[in-house]
Amino acid sequence: LLRLIPLLYLPHPTQVLNFPDEVISAGLTNFSPVLVGTVIRPSSQSSSMPALRPCVALSPRHVSLQIPAYTLPFNVATSITFLCMRAAGYALPAPEAATASNDTSLLQEEEQVEWDRVLMGTLLSVGQVWAVESTACSVLILVGAFLCSPILALACFLGAQ
Repeated sequence: LLRLIPLLYLPHPTQVLNFPDEVISAGLTNFSPVLVGTVIRPSSQSSSMPALRPCVALSPRHVSLQIPAYTLPFNVATSITFLCMRAAGYALPAPEAATASNDTSLLQEEEQVEWDRVLMGTLLSVGQVWAVESTACSVLILVGAFLCSPILALACFLGAQ
């Protein structure tokens, strides 16, 4: 309760960070730096604050580019993962090695796509976002997203491909 009292006296974070009104009305200010401090326990602040500081500091820059501020940690983690994979030797083969002659076996491999397996993999990948490894649960997640918003369900399904 004591953490919530200062919130009554502080200006809204969107005013402090000078977010434009059209960005606020579009919903691009998806987190409040002030509310983050009220949710995080003091015992865990030392471990989470270094990760939150760049997001809060760069949020005005993200607003000017019209991208959500929470994408920064994922972009950094993905970049580090790809750099580590490259250093470990998991790089793609050189373009010269990947090119193939006009071989009929290569064309036959492209025609033998198992579309039922593609659909099953797409359904499973929708559920894996919420750590579900079942097709039935993945279908329930898609039905729930469809009930909330058909466009959201379509985005979830197409984004999983």
